[in-house]
Amino acid sequence: MNMMSSEAGPTYIIYDSRTGAILGSYRQYSVEAGKHVAVPVADLLDSLRQTSDAETAAGLAVVEIQADQPVDLSSQRVDLNKGKLVPKLQLRLRADRTQLNGDGKDSVELVISVLDGKGAAAKNFSGDLQVQTSRGRLSTPGGRVQSEGGVAKLKLIAPAETVAKVRVTVSDSTNQCQTGSLDLEFL
Repeated sequence: MNMMSSEAGPTYIIYDSRTGAILGSYRQYSVEAGKHVAVPVADLLDSLRQTSDAETAAGLAVVEIQADQPVDLSSQRVDLNKGKLVPKLQLRLRADRTQLNGDGKDSVELVISVLDGKGAAAKNFSGDLQVQTSRGRLSTPGGRVQSEGGVAKLKLIAPAETVAKVRVTVSDSTNQCQTGSLDLEFL
């Protein structure tokens, strides 16, 4: 878990300006002043861009925050419209049933929903999602599926075997969402 300190002073969140994914954080401590101090954002960006490859450098951005509580950066992203930290979207994976016949033919439709921090549908989310399963076969090549309006669907086909626990996980390539998972059985 990437926890940011709550000690007073500014913290600079470095993020990808194309996706809002947090890449890191920066703070500068002044021994002379005995505290963390502000730095010019332009200078920080220049320094970061000089040490990054061209593609990464082109997408770097910084937002300054003042936090009086520790912040778990792994569960946050930067809202590109508001320019501030917000909780990552959640990926929820559902199936109308969790037990399938392990006959090589039975299948179940998996529905992936993208939810905001309040649990409401994130209808403005569209993007590539990656689905993986510990057993069985997915109906889309490589488990890739496109989310439209915050929803995506695919099928999971059971193999000809019985398995007590099959885990299906979903993630997004832009790191805007927290991974979701679902456990199934093949009987």
